[in-house]
Amino acid sequence: MKEEKAAILLMSLGSEAAEEVLARLGPDRSSRLRAQMERLGQAEQSQELINQVVREFETLIETGNAPPVGFPRIGPTREPAQAATAANAAAAPAAVMDNRRVAAAYSQGAAPSKAEPEATDDAEDPLATLSRLTVDRLAAALTGEHPRTVCLILNALEAERAGEVLKRLPPEARRDVSLRLGQTLASGGEVLRRIARAVLHKSRLDAQAATPANEDAKYKKIADMLRLLDKKERMDILTAFDQQDPQTAAKVKELLYQFEDLLLIEDRSMQKLLTEIDTKSLAVALKNSPDAIKDKVLNNLSKRAREPRGEEIDFLGSIPAAQGQQAQKAVVDVIQRLDQAGELVMAE
Repeated sequence: MKEEKAAILLMSLGSEAAEEVLARLGPDRSSRLRAQMERLGQAEQSQELINQVVREFETLIETGNAPPVGFPRIGPTREPAQAATAANAAAAPAAVMDNRRVAAAYSQGAAPSKAEPEATDDAEDPLATLSRLTVDRLAAALTGEHPRTVCLILNALEAERAGEVLKRLPPEARRDVSLRLGQTLASGGEVLRRIARAVLHKSRLDAQAATPANEDAKYKKIADMLRLLDKKERMDILTAFDQQDPQTAAKVKELLYQFEDLLLIEDRSMQKLLTEIDTKSLAVALKNSPDAIKDKVLNNLSKRAREPRGEEIDFLGSIPAAQGQQAQKAVVDVIQRLDQAGELVMAE
């Protein structure tokens, strides 16, 4: 019964937390506990038993006494300084589940200090806070947790929202969770609130470790900033980029010019630009463009070319968005080339 209770506690924490605890134990103890967990996993444990195990460990943590009757002291007895070190390690911010601190400290024979108080909204109603997370963020936080934990959270959500979260779980986890949804599980009380707080904490850690903005976003931000500068200063900076970081310079130049820049080009420069652009590509580029851009271009064509060009645009009919974007990019490339050569006059 001793190791069985420890195994029940580990299973209630979820696979990620359980593995962290097991990694702290010696090979013999961890092997025996894994065997117990595997055996217990083949039969559902009553929620009452799980609650009892958690309460007994809570008593251990709050009193700092030896493990309650029925629990083995898994780790060796430590000197006070060593125990303090173990307690601090168990309370590290990297721990995701509240109970993980309990199990990690207990497994090392140390009693950690009580958990820091949660934020007010989580402490009062963590389930309400959890329900405000996006389904993608909630599914990410539940990924890797024990199916029982996931079921408890899903049962506490509205059916439609729970379904969206379930759909975003990995296939294997989705199957395991679905098989347990029909089982009777406790849906309230302190255990559920504890789990909800832990999932919220994990979600926050995931958000803090989110992948930084991709390279394209970085280059676009540089381009947006350069567009706010006057032309001379902008050209000086681009020249410096060319000399020190040609790759960044090329990426920024691609994003610095936009199809809407046609509205900024003065008429004489526009007329020169139009001689550099293939007439069919121009028609495709203008097909789905705003009327202001169409008027600006057509008004800078000769009277003889204006009418047939307008008819060509009308006769095009529906064109794929990708084809229109490609034609607009061809126009932007000409704008960039002429402007870099100093042959365009554009309003700042």
